Amino acid sequence: MMIILCAALIRSELISELEFIYVPRPDWFFYKVDASMADKIKLGVQMKVVKSTFVKRAYHSCSVIGNTIYVYGGLSEGKIVLNEMHVYDVSTNNWNLVEPKRTGANTAIHRSAVPFPAWRLCQAHSLSHHTANVITNRFILVVGGWNGHKRTADVYCFDTNESTWFCIPVSGDIPVGLSSHTSVVISSTETLIIGREGGVRTQRRFSGAFKLNFETGKYIEAPFHTSSRSGHTANFINVRGNKDTSLIILGGRKSGGYEIVGSVQTFNSQTGTFANENMVSLVRHCCVCEEPSGRQHLQAIELNSRYLLFYGGETWSGVRNNVTNEVFILGTYRMKWYQVPVDDQTPRLVGHSACIIGEKILVVGGMLENKPTDTLWEMMLC
Repeated sequence: MMIILCAALIRSELISELEFIYVPRPDWFFYKVDASMADKIKLGVQMKVVKSTFVKRAYHSCSVIGNTIYVYGGLSEGKIVLNEMHVYDVSTNNWNLVEPKRTGANTAIHRSAVPFPAWRLCQAHSLSHHTANVITNRFILVVGGWNGHKRTADVYCFDTNESTWFCIPVSGDIPVGLSSHTSVVISSTETLIIGREGGVRTQRRFSGAFKLNFETGKYIEAPFHTSSRSGHTANFINVRGNKDTSLIILGGRKSGGYEIVGSVQTFNSQTGTFANENMVSLVRHCCVCEEPSGRQHLQAIELNSRYLLFYGGETWSGVRNNVTNEVFILGTYRMKWYQVPVDDQTPRLVGHSACIIGEKILVVGGMLENKPTDTLWEMMLC
């Protein structure tokens, strides 16, 4: 026999089939479950292995264009910094390695087709802990990261139509170095970058917020400051009572706590299509909780315009193995937190990437048991 907490773990349609025991609190209900019923009971999260990738990696980027996922860079075994781009076609369930075109005088790229006036052709660079944003549903803008020797503030662009890399010369208030930062697109020409800056020999790295004009490569320090963070998340949200879109910044600090930056313009944000009624049904079977404790290198997914999902990361728990498989959902309209039940099969990941296509949540790679993995999972919310 097992005793489980039905409010968090049992689907409502199965409760009538179980033997009721007692109610220790008004919102807690215990039931007996035998082996035949155990298989019917679904936890909030089920992780399904979809397909292995070509390379084991962590601290990489994941970008979505249509039904295609572009996975770039990261740390592989032996802490090798990668420069490879792999693509996964969701419709065919196939992975492929992108072979960039060689740069040179015979490369047939029309200047009018590229939005960056100062662009120049280049080879793929080895990077991890960088950011990648999709521009005009064609280009992948890569900012900063660790190149194996130093943190950089360099800017590159990958043209998915032409399989070609470009370097964008930077100017203005150039950060000392960026890694484990965030970048969100706020207009047709700008991204907002938030995170600590500093070189590898810097004793104290500083919090920073910058706007990057990716047409010109010019950095401008933003007119606000945030707490010093590294390995955090940044997502657009809509809060009740606020007509403007806000940006929520979570994680990357031992003390926990999130910050909200108001009046931020959203532009082509990658958001899922989970129906609100399905989300309401899901969170009804989850435990209402406080915001997550401090953690870094977690992943955040915009399920729809009102719900965010957070998964994994590394906490400052004071124990050796502090990588978590916890899943939380934030109802952004009321700023209400829910902890989603997981089972022992849900991997404890840090440095992974995640993306959403419609209602399909895909998790790629990351550090699993202190080693980079090559697994692609689908996260299913039951």
